[in-house]
Amino acid sequence: MDFNKISPINLKYKLIYQGDVLTLKGDCYVASYDENTLIIKCGKKNICLAGKGLVIDSMNTDELIISGSFNSISFE
Repeated sequence: MDFNKISPINLKYKLIYQGDVLTLKGDCYVASYDENTLIIKCGKKNICLAGKGLVIDSMNTDELIISGSFNSISFE
């Protein structure tokens, strides 16, 4: 199989979770934020993060880095 010919199907973001740090790369923005809940809008979908002490460490046009104690990550 030639992997060079495979293209992603409408992938708008990439989510990387390592320990207490979550990195989100792609076309997204923060819709709602407090230290226990974070809602990120990616196209027509929402990524909902719940936890304690959630902090946005870095945010630019194509990457968002969040740290804290995550209890759940859901996709709506």
